[in-house]
Amino acid sequence: MGANDPNVIDLLGHQRKYENVANSIQHNTEPLTSDSVALRVVAIIQAIYRSAPDNSKRIEL
Repeated sequence: MGANDPNVIDLLGHQRKYENVANSIQHNTEPLTSDSVALRVVAIIQAIYRSAPDNSKRIEL
């Protein structure tokens, strides 16, 4: 229901991810989500945005 009411979106998951990355940097450890996975997610989100204005045109990743 976040699309209907952004105020109902819980940001705790995002906060935990940022805290994990900050702790990983501070303690020189690997974060729970690798950089390659994070970049893939960004590529998917960008493809969704590129596809939407063109009647859901298929975007190759």
